[in-house]
Amino acid sequence: MIFQKAAFETRLGWVGIEIKDSKVNRSTLPFNYKRDCLETISSWESIDDYQSPHFEFLIEKIRGYLSGHNEDLSTIPIEIKTSPSFFSSAWEACRTIPRGETRTYKWLAATAGNQKAVRAAGQAMANNKTPLLVPCHRVIKSDGSLGGFSSTGGINLKKNYYI
Repeated sequence: MIFQKAAFETRLGWVGIEIKDSKVNRSTLPFNYKRDCLETISSWESIDDYQSPHFEFLIEKIRGYLSGHNEDLSTIPIEIKTSPSFFSSAWEACRTIPRGETRTYKWLAATAGNQKAVRAAGQAMANNKTPLLVPCHRVIKSDGSLGGFSSTGGINLKKNYYI
């Protein structure tokens, strides 16, 4: 099993991704500064070698998406094998939320297969390792408030992301 990672610049900032066996294992939301992105991905247990042809495809797709093009990031395979099954279901459900729209944690729980598992849906989003591909920033509380957001930048970042 080889883990590979890369940091690259996009229109909205620096993004980090990690691939494990041709699937994205981790990603970041855009950072304003390269050093912040590199610092974050330095803790990942992967090598700084992105010779894989998968990287070029992913990088161009993500750059296009962050430039406003109609790229469908939900088709990019993500690594979910080692995750709890409800988390995996919640992440897949979250990937169906259209760009520029939001859904509630209640909707997410029901769509993932257990309408009573609202807190578990929140935990799935809190444990999301691929925030560009699983757009957890699009999930809000039933009252319309934003709820938690643990990514760098916190709730202010969630307020400003319409991607």
